Amino acid sequence: MENAVCSWHSQDYTGSVTQAADLLKQAAALNQRAAQMIEEGHLDEAVATQKEADLLARRAKRRMSSRTGPPLSRPATQTGREIAVSALAELGVPANPRLVTTYASARFGATLRPTTFSSLRRDELRTWRSPHSDRVVYIAPALDLRRFTPLRGVVTLSDWDLWRRLVGPRSMRVDHLRATIAVARHLSWMKASFADEQAVAHMRFLLDDLARTLPGVPAGDRGVEADAVVELAQAELTHLEDDDRAVREVAARRAVEQLGERTVLWGIEPLHVVRQAKEA
Repeated sequence: MENAVCSWHSQDYTGSVTQAADLLKQAAALNQRAAQMIEEGHLDEAVATQKEADLLARRAKRRMSSRTGPPLSRPATQTGREIAVSALAELGVPANPRLVTTYASARFGATLRPTTFSSLRRDELRTWRSPHSDRVVYIAPALDLRRFTPLRGVVTLSDWDLWRRLVGPRSMRVDHLRATIAVARHLSWMKASFADEQAVAHMRFLLDDLARTLPGVPAGDRGVEADAVVELAQAELTHLEDDDRAVREVAARRAVEQLGERTVLWGIEPLHVVRQAKEA
């Protein structure tokens, strides 16, 4: 019996090594593809490809350490701000605090409160102003592309191209579709990575919530396959994204020409009319 158990574990280990090797080969191929994309100027695609390569490498590591692998959780040392940055980076679009916190909970097992983002944005601006700050990226507001005023309740990352941080007439829908695609793909990766079942269920709930506005998804339908969601969202996105990006890029060029570094990042604060009391 002991020999049988040892044989079973040996086969299991060998299988894990083989799977890990295959995953690392796929990751290496994706890394090469990402490097080629950068040379060709396709930076957004390169970032997405590099993320996929990183995920495959982490899956390979988990296959070597465990049959089922640990949950895709956050390092214990990460702060709430760092978790929010990671969540926004993976979503890849301007998002409201509710989406960021819900995604962070499902993806990293982190508990963030949407109400903290107002104070967080103020802290980010103060830190940016400090000559001692060494941060590479800041959580910054999305900007209205007509007036370049900061939008309440929509956050971005400062290292994104400016056009991605601007919001026009169709941008909210385009960004919703892109976020839906990102969540669907991460759900697929989490399943393939043997993530914690509760985390997968939370991501599944978030995807169902985002996908319910897609054409082709019956009202009240839950549990649409992630691949089907990506296909439906991409089909609608095809009709919207080119025009939306063109408008955003024109506005971005205008902002660079007209605004300084601070306002390009943090926006133009709206003017407040101050009424002086009439003298008695």
